[in-house]
Amino acid sequence: MQRFARAIDTLNEWVGRIVSPIIIAMLLIGTYEVVARYVFHSPTIWAWEINGHLLCLFLSMAGGYALLLGRHVSVDILYSRVSVRTRAIMDLVTWPIFFLVCIIVIWTGTATAIEATVKREYVISSLRSPAYPDRWMIPIGTTLLLLQGVVKYLKDIATVAGKRKTAS
Repeated sequence: MQRFARAIDTLNEWVGRIVSPIIIAMLLIGTYEVVARYVFHSPTIWAWEINGHLLCLFLSMAGGYALLLGRHVSVDILYSRVSVRTRAIMDLVTWPIFFLVCIIVIWTGTATAIEATVKREYVISSLRSPAYPDRWMIPIGTTLLLLQGVVKYLKDIATVAGKRKTAS
């Protein structure tokens, strides 16, 4: 069980570190487009579309990494006032909803990605870039998030059972 948890933690940390610089690339592309458009009066046809693809990649793939680091949004007004064990119990109550949503997104996302791949779907724009790689990012990223959720769930069980002192 610990080997599985370490492997998933390592995988999501690796993926998170790889996709994190995408934000800088998006900033640079956006800045380039603004300067090209407003300073040189020569806008690009590719900048915003490429940024859209990069945003899809970043948002899809960074979920597991955010969960690993405990960076997802939570209602801290209540959560921060209770013990680590009580937090773990609260998390255990909500995990079924998390797992259900992830499974639905993986299931429907995979069906959409398969259809987009078979049809060789592309973005309706001047650039006409392929859309199906973006479609695949959703089930892949959600699978990474789901796996990290399983690890967190197992850690919460250990915390409630008294085998762990921290919630992370």
